[in-house]
Amino acid sequence: MISTYSYTKIGAAFYALGIGACASDAVDKEELKYVYHENSQKAIKVFPTFPALLTLESLPNGFDLPGLQYESRLLVHGQQYIEMYKPFPSSCHAQNKVSLVGLYDKGKATILEIETKGYEKESGDLLCVNISTVYLRDAGGFSKSSKLFSYSN
Repeated sequence: MISTYSYTKIGAAFYALGIGACASDAVDKEELKYVYHENSQKAIKVFPTFPALLTLESLPNGFDLPGLQYESRLLVHGQQYIEMYKPFPSSCHAQNKVSLVGLYDKGKATILEIETKGYEKESGDLLCVNISTVYLRDAGGFSKSSKLFSYSN
């Protein structure tokens, strides 16, 4: 699946403020660069965890896989892996390619691994790779065999 996620420097700054940048010291030089750019800084910096939003925005209907049924309130976010290839620009149109890289039937639950590759739409440069691991409680047992099903790409 391919989707586009656009953000501006205001969105990047709100994200930084939302996760606590400058909360304890409003003029902390290490954190201020994520919400404001001074004379020597051309644009605000984008917080390193910001790319996690690409995965969330790329899956507006959740983890919608043919044949996999689960109750969304039983979904648990297991882990998030982010590999950055270049710093994110302060505003950008990112094109995201989402693919399933792991599916594990654990009997009473299922574990999904979703990979999202984020590219800068204008240049085509790879910005980052996200791998999200999601635990779906009460959604396993679909392999119907004595050996539990595993798939990884």
